[in-house]
Amino acid sequence: MSLLRVPLGFAVAFLALLAVSDAAIIKPVADGESLVERHAALSRLPHAAGFVVKREDYELERRAMPEPDKKERLVITSADISPDGFTRRGIRVNGEYPAKTFVWDEDDDIEIEVINDSDIAFSLHWHGLHQYGTPEMDGVPGVSQWSIYGGDTFVYRFKLTGQHGSYWWHNHGHFGYESGLRGHIYIRPKPGTPKPWARLTDSEDEQQQLEDAERHFQTLVATDQWHVNHNEVLETVQKSGTPPACFDSLLINGKGRVYCPNDYAAVAGPATLGLLSNFSAVNPEGFTSKGCISLVPPKPGYETKSTLDTYYGGPCKNTTHPLEVFNAGKALQAGRKWLNVQISNEATNWYYGLSIDGHKMWIVAVDGIYIEPLKVDFLQITIGSRLSVMIELNREKAYRDWPIRLTSTRPLQPIEANAMLSYDAEAPDSMDLSLDEGFHVLLENRTDTPITFGGVVRPGTKQWVQKDSVPYLPSKNVPRHANMTLHAVTSQNSLNVWQIASQPMDTVVLEDTKPALFKAVDSVPQNKDLNPYATVPWGTVMDIIVRNNVYSIVGGPNSPHPMHLHSRQFWIIGEGKGDFPYDSVAEAERDGLQFRYDNPPLRDGFDIGPNSWTVIRYRVDHAAANILHCHIDDHLIEGMAAVLLEGVETLPRGHFGKAYTERPENWHETSHQPAAAGVEKSLQSGLAANKYPAPVPTESAQAFVDTWGDPRPLAQSIEAIASASAAAKAAATPSPTPTSTQQRRGDHRLVKRRQMGFRPSSTS
Repeated sequence: MSLLRVPLGFAVAFLALLAVSDAAIIKPVADGESLVERHAALSRLPHAAGFVVKREDYELERRAMPEPDKKERLVITSADISPDGFTRRGIRVNGEYPAKTFVWDEDDDIEIEVINDSDIAFSLHWHGLHQYGTPEMDGVPGVSQWSIYGGDTFVYRFKLTGQHGSYWWHNHGHFGYESGLRGHIYIRPKPGTPKPWARLTDSEDEQQQLEDAERHFQTLVATDQWHVNHNEVLETVQKSGTPPACFDSLLINGKGRVYCPNDYAAVAGPATLGLLSNFSAVNPEGFTSKGCISLVPPKPGYETKSTLDTYYGGPCKNTTHPLEVFNAGKALQAGRKWLNVQISNEATNWYYGLSIDGHKMWIVAVDGIYIEPLKVDFLQITIGSRLSVMIELNREKAYRDWPIRLTSTRPLQPIEANAMLSYDAEAPDSMDLSLDEGFHVLLENRTDTPITFGGVVRPGTKQWVQKDSVPYLPSKNVPRHANMTLHAVTSQNSLNVWQIASQPMDTVVLEDTKPALFKAVDSVPQNKDLNPYATVPWGTVMDIIVRNNVYSIVGGPNSPHPMHLHSRQFWIIGEGKGDFPYDSVAEAERDGLQFRYDNPPLRDGFDIGPNSWTVIRYRVDHAAANILHCHIDDHLIEGMAAVLLEGVETLPRGHFGKAYTERPENWHETSHQPAAAGVEKSLQSGLAANKYPAPVPTESAQAFVDTWGDPRPLAQSIEAIASASAAAKAAATPSPTPTSTQQRRGDHRLVKRRQMGFRPSSTS
């Protein structure tokens, strides 16, 4: 029987929390008392820019919710898919692959009924949506909701408060969304929204054309494709030890084809050839039939080439399949010289660059935020991120169709997807080019192309640089001080285990447990499998310093990582090469480093390159069980994530109805399935072999440490430390005289701090 879990309500706005005081902290039961006291001490510290802002949570009567503005119904089934001419088992949404784009409006109330008629358990994350007042709708199993098991129905309900632009939804479980469990979202901005059209042209007529172009947008969704499903990929990874960085095809809007060059050495770039030479012992037979190489030695009994060719979809075989067409002719016919394309990287594993032969692109929005426009030839897109681009059309180019190229920029496999920009107003939505004629011409005629098939960007090409994407409406009152800092350090300390903390997150077991959000609100001890996690009080100004300079198991610098933070947008206030040898931004500033507070980029995801660091800053202005993670899907599944329980002390016990908190009728353990069990085995062996150094107190924060102990190892996880300025102010603030109860608590309180308040081991 299906379990219909209907929404029972939304968060009530706690307007009394506009000022920081003891009353602002709703104390849970004894397990969290010391944590609450510590949070209160942090929150009372004064800051020049202030960090408590009016929350934008909306209020709805629990038992009398209005009708939603938009209703959707998603029926999820297991079925055959054939996006590149090869048929395999995958996922269809309402009988279709790929899923249709949702088109909503800013400030809409949205209701989505999800019916699981498939053979997998999953949850749906609404990527980039803030979930103001609805933290239970973020869609992460074991964190903000239970999985939706086969035969179950779940209803998502949330409001699009102040958000517009491109977003997407996808499965967040260990069965990857690469099989089709994802879809694009476009939210139309409300009338009167300021837009940067005048930055592109002084002509009022052309500015109106730009507005019309956005209204008639086209969507470009970039994805990658194996000829096996993600569970089979994970099983192969665990058995063979060979990572899955080898695809059968790349897709644009769910369409693509397999192409096998005759000589990969002739098309590969210098970086790829250099890796092949340096790792010749791992790749003794050279390129695989798909042009792949590996940097990790396989386990005994396996060979790199045969593993990649046999288990990851079979040897390379050319296929013919229709390619997507983007119609410029219709725009010109309607009197518009501009074409708007909403680009979304919804891939699992790869780094892509996008270009259009003979055309430049104006980037006008990133992650749903209008920016000061940037004119580029080529853009590399962060996995998970979305860009809105304007393409200036030219009638003089109407004599031919122009290839759109989605080219791999990761030097482990030369591979490319293609679509066509057509000036023929009558052109169909798809174009089927013969392999021997039209398709080879498309691939080999690259005179107007800024990148080679092997991923080498040509000299003089104008590329997108993410730090240049500053908001068109400047960010005001970016906080100049943070009162909590987390250090997220990427590493790969054992085979098939990734992490951003002192231990990997056990995502496999976590998926079958009661969500951390509900436990935190009801003051129930968290399951040990939640680690790593941190709790953060409402009103905190948070810095997360992401460092990607730890050497991985292959003996070289770490790979790039696309990072994503749920439920929030953040300012990117700093980034650089090398290590970040400071505990906080304040300490780095005293040493001469400069950070950007004047209109920094505002994002929900970012790329961090090898041997680099990035600092993001945000306000905890609504309650959420957030997760920070790498968006390379197997990295996430293999532990590269950490949970942030933010502002949950403002939610009263019993806030969420039983329809959400109780275990579903069709619950069953998924961690025993072969792919999941293999990941779990690797995670446990990785934990046992962990060599990550424990953080130690620093002199600059000693005043805070003397009162509360070192806050960095609280969850044996992400390092958390009060900024140097906050610690100095704490030292200048008289500490309250401890009560006899507090004195008696003594060492007990220290233990609680190190367990992050709600973390004693328990079962779900």
